[in-house]
Amino acid sequence: MNVDQLMTKEVFSCLPGDSLAKAARLMWDHDIGCLPVVDAQGRVLAMITDRDICMAGHLTGKRLAELSIGSAMSKKVVACNPTDSAETAEELMRLSQIRRLAVVDTAGSMVGIISLNDLARASARVRGHKPKTVELQDVAATLAAICEPRVAHQAAA
Repeated sequence: MNVDQLMTKEVFSCLPGDSLAKAARLMWDHDIGCLPVVDAQGRVLAMITDRDICMAGHLTGKRLAELSIGSAMSKKVVACNPTDSAETAEELMRLSQIRRLAVVDTAGSMVGIISLNDLARASARVRGHKPKTVELQDVAATLAAICEPRVAHQAAA
C-alpha cells in the first residue's frame, strides 16, 4: 500500500512569520496536532506541533500572539513521497521518532500528511470487503519506537 492511499490530502499550513496563536487556532479549528510550515511557493520548510507551541509559550513566558512560528518550528523536516510504501513511512517515523510525516512532491511542495493514526486506522480496517492494508504489528512497532525515551542531551538541543 502506498502513502497516497493512506494520507490526508486536505492539509492546512502556515508561514514562518505567522504567529503561534494563528497556528494554535488552525489546529483547534481543524482538530489536528501539527501543521507544515511552508515558504511562499508552498515548499515545506518544517513542521510545528501543538507541543512545540505549548513549550514555546511556557519557556518564554510570552503570549502566543507575540511569538512567530519560525521561533518554535522544527529545524528539519522529515518527509516522504506519495509513491512511497506504508512501510517506508513507518520506518521514517521510527527512525525520527515522530508521529506525522509531510508528504511532498518532487519539487518539495506539500501534497499531504501521513500520520501514525492513518496507519493505525488502515491496520484495523475491516469495512465490507476492504482488507487490512497495514499490519497491526508494524503499527505497534512504530509506536514503540516513537515512544522510546530520547537521550537527555538530544532533548535539550
